Amino acid sequence: MIAGIGFKSTVTITSFNELLENYIKKYSAFTIATSKEKAENEVFLKFVITNHFKLIRVDEDAVSNIITPTVSDVSKKFKNVGSFCEAAALVAGGSAFKIICERKISSDRLATIAIAEMDGV
Repeated sequence: MIAGIGFKSTVTITSFNELLENYIKKYSAFTIATSKEKAENEVFLKFVITNHFKLIRVDEDAVSNIITPTVSDVSKKFKNVGSFCEAAALVAGGSAFKIICERKISSDRLATIAIAEMDGV
C-alpha cells in the first residue's frame, strides 16, 4: 500500500496525525509518496521520520496529466492533475497500482491523502 499525500505549505503536524489515525493505519500504508518539492517541508519530514515511513519522492512533472478518480479544481489549477495525492500514489506505485481510497481531506483542509495498492491484491 502507498499513501499519496498532498498538503499546503502551512500544514501542521496535527493535519498529518489525523491522516495517520484515519487512513494510514487503517490501510497499513506505511509507504508515503509526495513530490520532491513537498518532501522538503520541515513538518512533513518530521512526520515521516517520527513514524518511520518509507518515503518515495516523485517528480512533480510525473503527476501532471495522470488520470485520477477525483477531480479538484485547485489541484487542476496548480498541479495540472485531478488529484495530486491520488496521482502521487499512482506514480509511486507504477502501472500495476490502483486507487482503493480516493482523496480524503484533513479537517483543517491543509492536507490530502489517497491510498493505492497493487491491482489484484
